Amino acid sequence: MKAAADLLARGANASRALRQVIGNRTLTELKLWGRAFERLHDYPDLGLVVTVITQKDLAEFDASEDMLEGVANFLNDLEGYRAIMVLKEKPEGTVKGSLRTTRDDVDVAAVAKLFGGGGHKKAAGFSLPGKLVETEQGWKIENS
Repeated sequence: MKAAADLLARGANASRALRQVIGNRTLTELKLWGRAFERLHDYPDLGLVVTVITQKDLAEFDASEDMLEGVANFLNDLEGYRAIMVLKEKPEGTVKGSLRTTRDDVDVAAVAKLFGGGGHKKAAGFSLPGKLVETEQGWKIENS
């Protein structure tokens, strides 16, 4: 978003910039992204924002997982947070976590490593056995 704001300040066409972000998406993709946005939950004490997408969501929208490509990077531009995490339920009974940060003082690879994953300081991931289950307290990963 900061890059888009810089481009606009330098005279870029606003509608063209918006098309670059979401304009090449299908209606199904936008609905799926909307579901991810609906489920955004913040943890202010951690400076973390989390969202989840289940296999049921993919089936409901007749969508494929690759339609979520870019959600983590898009959310990474949220202001006021240290990091974001996207949890995606996989068909083989695992949950994939994608972590992103823009901050130099946060190492999401270290967090991913706690769950057996890895990556880079500002972009990392992990995979855990189980499925996403919604509870009264929020979402959790439950072993199958």
